[in-house]
Amino acid sequence: LAIPLVTNAFASLVTQGSEVKTALMTQIESMVRWSDCLLKFSECDLIIEIGPGTALTDMAKKCIQKNLPTRIVIDHLL
Repeated sequence: LAIPLVTNAFASLVTQGSEVKTALMTQIESMVRWSDCLLKFSECDLIIEIGPGTALTDMAKKCIQKNLPTRIVIDHLL
């Protein structure tokens, strides 16, 4: 992947395209590991939120207290 994903099921970076399907399927039936994901975000240089609004990115920025650049991909562009 050109841009790694942070999965909320594993709270880890997915870097291989072959891992994406498994990660997304696992997310559907798993608990969200939000605190662990925030720790992983703190290691990142950029957050890209896909979907409507900026709620998750805003919460992440407040919790990790790091001024990360962000990009929001709005749901109607998907």
